[in-house]
Amino acid sequence: MVAGLRTWAFCNRLYDLSLGGSSLPPADKTPPNPWWGFAGGYGSGPADIDVPAELFWRLDGVKNRIASDPQWRRHDFDWLNHRSSPEMPVEPSTRDLISHWMNHFNHWHPYIWRTDVLGDRLVNWLVNYTAITTDTDPEFIRTFNMSLNRQARHLTRWATRPDLTADRIAGLQGSLICTVTLPTMRGHTEASINALRDEIETQINADGGHRDRNPEHHLFALARLLHIRQALYRVQMEIPPFLQNAIDRMAPMLRAYRHGDGCLSLFNGCGEGDRGFIGRILDLSGSRGRAASSAPHTGFHRMATQRSSIIMDTGIAANSEPGEMSHAGTLAFELSVGKQRVVVNCGGPADAATPLAEFFRGTAAHSTLVIGDTHSSELEPAGGFGERRARDVRAQRREIDRNVIVEAEHDGYQAIFGLQHARSLYLAADGADIRGEDTVIGTQSSPRYAVRFHLHPNVQASLTSGGNSILLRFGRNRGWRFRASGGVLSLDDSVYFGTGRRQKTMQIVISGTHQAPETRVKWRFSDVGR
Repeated sequence: MVAGLRTWAFCNRLYDLSLGGSSLPPADKTPPNPWWGFAGGYGSGPADIDVPAELFWRLDGVKNRIASDPQWRRHDFDWLNHRSSPEMPVEPSTRDLISHWMNHFNHWHPYIWRTDVLGDRLVNWLVNYTAITTDTDPEFIRTFNMSLNRQARHLTRWATRPDLTADRIAGLQGSLICTVTLPTMRGHTEASINALRDEIETQINADGGHRDRNPEHHLFALARLLHIRQALYRVQMEIPPFLQNAIDRMAPMLRAYRHGDGCLSLFNGCGEGDRGFIGRILDLSGSRGRAASSAPHTGFHRMATQRSSIIMDTGIAANSEPGEMSHAGTLAFELSVGKQRVVVNCGGPADAATPLAEFFRGTAAHSTLVIGDTHSSELEPAGGFGERRARDVRAQRREIDRNVIVEAEHDGYQAIFGLQHARSLYLAADGADIRGEDTVIGTQSSPRYAVRFHLHPNVQASLTSGGNSILLRFGRNRGWRFRASGGVLSLDDSVYFGTGRRQKTMQIVISGTHQAPETRVKWRFSDVGR
């Protein structure tokens, strides 16, 4: 009903007239483009623009895949940032594409004018304004300026209002950059700043982590806040303390999500990301704080000694944002040694409509324990969680003589099996000895369990002749050994999607049947030299 009323109101001729017909150009100080040269910008779309203009029109009916369909995301115009040089004017074919867009979509549209897509589009138009309007006819410039102002007027009205269907930080980024760049929007700056403050309080936890617990979403939110700060600084506006405080909290959390290769850990559907883009974000943040070791509000622990790093998910399963997919990976962990990832989660494709998407959401696609071939949290096809999920997740951390121990447990299997899963991880001070213990606790049933350790594709694994250990080789390392007790040890096939493409790999599996009241599975990764 709300969507119907909105469509009726915004498609009304009177509303269209209220957007005005101003063709005033931006002020002299157009916003900076800090992400030039990094493929994908905020990760929203493809770099190439070799596509018929008619494709824009054929996207009109897309509704359910707007957050994941790479063709749809061309409406944010991120592809403008992938020319050979930011100083060069755009090609005539690009102006033709922009003209085509304005001919078809210069009036409100429920998805193409959604506040986050609209915000990204206006930011990309403004940071590339000079390249778009140089060496072209005055009529195109007049029409382009008019479209800018019309869209900006709608955005500044609605980005400040609650909207469960859009990324509000993206919308507010566009709104704020418009208010400090377009003379006709200057009166909306204070409202946009106030709305941004409220949204930061909603989305960013006290420990600096993003509420949906996806490292990539955290990265993009921080990038947007940094761009806002740069735009305000460029017009000599005071940087709001709440904005600086959020940046200072988020940068150490971003470092906590990184492995030794400089890219992101794969939790809640995240991909590895672009190392250069991540480094650029951290440089622009100005934060020199060390990686956060624990994030009690967001639900992660980072254990790092010498060359080894472990990142562990100890948080309550959080329902996904609109258009995103929730993942049931409670108590999963990832391990890297130096720059080499060793134990990973499977990740997941960006397009949630692909046949494999449901597999990657499941508990079995994460390096954690699975009971009865059942997800630790019930997954809904629409993307969120069902009624059953891990709600009570407890974790504590101890550090003794630079050795680190994290102990955690969750209740995701309590409602269906009457069982609890507890996991403890130990990382030695020299980084060459990692020990773990997974415990199934409960008396009501005796299902099968499997403790899974997905290996990175660059890790070679072989089961020893006795079948009681596995030898791991990677890089120039002389090798690591995996041992386990409390179940049957095996090597199975797996897949890895951390780089955006499917790669074959292996997984270590410890399996058995729960014996009430308690089943303990102990395991150990160690350098063969120990």
